[in-house]
Amino acid sequence: KLNRWMWIGQGFLQIILFFVIGLIIRRLLRQLGGEPAYVIDVVKQIAKGNLSGEIVTRNNDSSSLLAAMKQMQNGLRDVVAEIQTVVSAAAEGDLSQRVGLDDKQGFAKELGVNINQYSDTCAAIVQDVGRIMSGLANGDLTQRITADYSGIFGQLKDDANAASEKLAGIIED
Repeated sequence: KLNRWMWIGQGFLQIILFFVIGLIIRRLLRQLGGEPAYVIDVVKQIAKGNLSGEIVTRNNDSSSLLAAMKQMQNGLRDVVAEIQTVVSAAAEGDLSQRVGLDDKQGFAKELGVNINQYSDTCAAIVQDVGRIMSGLANGDLTQRITADYSGIFGQLKDDANAASEKLAGIIED
């Protein structure tokens, strides 16, 4: 009798364990938002910079990992589109466009600040060189760039100033 009760108890325990494990697996899948292989693929695609894929979530799913990944993907798409607009405008000579910073934080905000600063620096050096060239065209050889620039912008400043000084010296001679 004892042996039979032990077998019945063990069977009952296995059935309970089967249901508990099933509940744990269902809860984990709900937290993931989908099959693990699909979630891993989505993460890999976003990590590679591919934001074009559509992330499929269950109806009314707003708390799973996939739902959070979808929200992140949409946010990244928005940031990238805004940056692309500013950079494309700059490539066309419009240095007045800026990345909005109010709704950004962390890396996206830092990237936006740097792009805006780059546009500001490009616009300033172009305006300074344009001012010198306009002065030369009008016979004003006194124009100089006094702002501090570094790197290639500093070299451009030095060359523009040197050209203006050399031309003024030639005319003076």
